[in-house]
Amino acid sequence: MKGCKLILTTSSLDVCRGMGCQKTIKVVSLSKFEAWQLLQDKLERPLSPEVMEIAKSIARECAGLPLGIITIAASMRGADDICEWRNALRELQESQAREGDMENEVFQVLKFSYNRLTNSALQQCFLYNGLYPEDHNIDREEVMDNGYVRMHDLLRDMAIQIMEVDPQAFVKAAKELVEMPEWRNWPKDLVRALKKLDLYGSEVDELPQVIECLSNLSYLDLRHTNIEELQPGILTKFSHMQFLILPLFTVKGEEVAPWRKLETLKCHFYDVGEFNTYWTSTSAPNLSLYQLSVGQSKPILY
Repeated sequence: MKGCKLILTTSSLDVCRGMGCQKTIKVVSLSKFEAWQLLQDKLERPLSPEVMEIAKSIARECAGLPLGIITIAASMRGADDICEWRNALRELQESQAREGDMENEVFQVLKFSYNRLTNSALQQCFLYNGLYPEDHNIDREEVMDNGYVRMHDLLRDMAIQIMEVDPQAFVKAAKELVEMPEWRNWPKDLVRALKKLDLYGSEVDELPQVIECLSNLSYLDLRHTNIEELQPGILTKFSHMQFLILPLFTVKGEEVAPWRKLETLKCHFYDVGEFNTYWTSTSAPNLSLYQLSVGQSKPILY
């Protein structure tokens, strides 16, 4: 459009060339001094002289990459033990040598911080966030607490890269999913082991018959899909269900009432009778979040 200017940001010079950019401006990495200053600022506390020397080496290992420095500072904030700092420096150096074939230097630094999440539950939570669409506002109640978070593009790319080499994961990110992948293409034993099926925002219009084999399923989210109804009696197969998010799907009270592990329930009951069947029969002591609607007219979902 005449009189308008478009500014494009990318980490790849090839993208600039492909787009026919009239002027390319390279954003250089931070200098050693700037990298050290940024690390100090993000640590938010003074360091002992012994730790300071190690921290300076860690800052140099980040190759002047601001996101890497900020991420590492967050993982080391509050660490006082000099041995912990030495181990962190050694792990960072070894990870860069070991992962020399990764896409770029920032991935190496970010993956180091991921590896420092010693709690496997935190690692799984981080990877799960990577499954959301790029620049998506993630509802934190689905993963930890109330509010919203947004994942940096590079962190999301790294999460997807980690999951793509995990034999227990099957990732189809940014594929504009319109139908379920062929089950024979899924990793071995994943069907029986699968615990979470989240099709939020996809264009899938039906679930395959083999879904009844997902005996360990504990999380099912079908919001904003093209699926209009579930197979009759399918919910009775999921005795381990903890999170059921089907706000526009009509369910029977007798199907969901037996679930003792249920923590989140969002669904629709056809009439008061079905609701009463559920409410008088349910035995879910951990149920803490629910959104239930009743009536022949389904609610409008925003």
